[in-house]
Amino acid sequence: MIVSKRRAIVTLAAGVVAASVLNPDKSKAEENSLQGSKYFVSRATARPKPKIGMLIFPGVTSLDLIGPQSVLAATSDIFLIWKNKNLLLSDSGLILKPDTTLEESPKNLDVLFVPGGPGQVEVMRDSDVLKFLADRGSRANYVTSVCTGALVLGAAGLLQGYKAGTHWAALSLLPLFGAKPVNERVVVDRNRLEHVH
Repeated sequence: MIVSKRRAIVTLAAGVVAASVLNPDKSKAEENSLQGSKYFVSRATARPKPKIGMLIFPGVTSLDLIGPQSVLAATSDIFLIWKNKNLLLSDSGLILKPDTTLEESPKNLDVLFVPGGPGQVEVMRDSDVLKFLADRGSRANYVTSVCTGALVLGAAGLLQGYKAGTHWAALSLLPLFGAKPVNERVVVDRNRLEHVH
């Protein structure tokens, strides 16, 4: 009898928690037409979350973006930043949607992050994106990249005088941006961090 009462109380409590977490504001859930959004779990916190700006672009390597984004999303406010909010295609065919434009991005980011991918060549030629990265990177607590994203940081002038790493095939290009190439998996120099895979 006691066990069945406990089970009923636990079941009721679980239902109440699930209802409040999975759908805290029904009207907001109905406004949001993103498929699967009703399954999003809201995470409440008493302190402000770090603001992480993640540049995405056509031809980004999805693994470079999704791995870090998945880990950081639980504890941070993530901004997927591009020039517009149109759908874009990753190098693996995954369709991504930016949620923040260059203009909408917070001025002060805790972390500025640039993934790699074959699309980085065009990004390195885009003066608007490079100007944005130089501006946000000048104030960010940390400036980070994965793989050839380091070349984009370099083109924005953010690796001048720093040790840096990138994909082995592009390592020799880093000195063109004033960086000191290091052939290691993870390179940390002050507030610059690069991960090479």
